[in-house]
Amino acid sequence: EPWWALAPPVRWVGGNRVTLLEGGDALFPAMARALAAAEREAWFATYIFHDDRAGRAVADALIAAAARGVLVHL
Repeated sequence: EPWWALAPPVRWVGGNRVTLLEGGDALFPAMARALAAAEREAWFATYIFHDDRAGRAVADALIAAAARGVLVHL
């Protein structure tokens, strides 16, 4: 079954914000911060995931989120 079939239905709510992140230097730290703030569930999908400092920081954030009970979907 494809991953998008497992994703919960979209529920639009107010109070959200969108920020354009240009390049990996902005993107990967923002992903790690979002994972650090996750409380219940995190869905993570990317087509680029290198074994480098940025990739390991995101992997560590995924592991830490799961360890504190966040349901992590990778």
